[in-house]
Amino acid sequence: YYITVNRVACQVMVYAKSETGKYDIPVKTFTCSVGLPGTPTPTGTFTTPAKYRWHTLMGPSYGQYCTRIVGGVLFHSVAGSNMTSHNLSAGNYNMLGQPASHGCVRLCVRDAKWIYDNCALRTKVTVYSSKNPGPLGKPKGIKVSTSRRMYWDPTDPDKKNPYRKQKATISISSKKAATAEYGTSYNIKSGVTAKDKITKRSLTSKVTYGVTKYSNGKYKKAKFSTKSLGTYRIKYAVKSSLGVTTTKTFTVRVVDTKAPVITAKNRTVNINTTNAVSGVSAKMKSGKSVTSSMSVKIKAPGAGSYTTYSYAKAKAYKFTKAGTYYVQYVAKNVNKPNRAATKTVKITVLGDAVIKSTK
Repeated sequence: YYITVNRVACQVMVYAKSETGKYDIPVKTFTCSVGLPGTPTPTGTFTTPAKYRWHTLMGPSYGQYCTRIVGGVLFHSVAGSNMTSHNLSAGNYNMLGQPASHGCVRLCVRDAKWIYDNCALRTKVTVYSSKNPGPLGKPKGIKVSTSRRMYWDPTDPDKKNPYRKQKATISISSKKAATAEYGTSYNIKSGVTAKDKITKRSLTSKVTYGVTKYSNGKYKKAKFSTKSLGTYRIKYAVKSSLGVTTTKTFTVRVVDTKAPVITAKNRTVNINTTNAVSGVSAKMKSGKSVTSSMSVKIKAPGAGSYTTYSYAKAKAYKFTKAGTYYVQYVAKNVNKPNRAATKTVKITVLGDAVIKSTK
């Protein structure tokens, strides 16, 4: 790697070498504190000669994950009053992103550790001044409460760090639909937001999810589809800035609540023909047939009103009189009986005399 320190932007950039042999692949960007005007961080190009897990700094104070740049100038974490992780200065920590040191390059623990762990000795470091923060920009620093003058760095990976217990939050809008109509579009991530408790930044774009579907008494891994009826459980997950995972579940039912579609046409039949439901069908939007559960109303020639029959009886109905019959089909949604479809057709029945005259 190759490291640059921008004194004006208070930013560290890390580059990797490309196939051309140049260090032109941006890898990391860190917010830092460089030296104050009276004790500026020296400009120039240097190679790192040494590293220290802990090192004594001015004060005296102590920094973690130190990498020497040149002379008494180091990359190091914000200093604490002693060699323990929970005694860094909260005030100095909140100054990351602006000049604040005696010449060293201060970083949060996470970033100082990254350089300590990944950049070998003799790594080249260039310190310069520019208003341009570089290709990856300058990240925002984390602000900590100053109610404790000395406390932990939120980014410290130490398992004892109390900040590591602060999971991100996932919120699901109360307006998010818990049902989806069959065959319609449904946005799984709509109404779902996430926020990091430590950085106070949105993590919504980083939310992932997994889907299971209820089948045979248990939930099984599945792909969400509004063209497959059933109950789906969506498990949302997001990692905090410290890598701690938060999850939240939401249940969505794919339903078919629309009125069925009845297929029936006007037709002509001969007298004494049986079956008032020939060629007639009724289907839910999901494709489920409800034909056999239809009710059929028949109004014979000269009759003042309709007579209602079940599907089975309508199937056996015989047109015994020549003339015009009106047949009304009613199909109900099996899930929502109040959602019904009605269709009326005209059946013309030809008598014997008419039949003979047409031969």
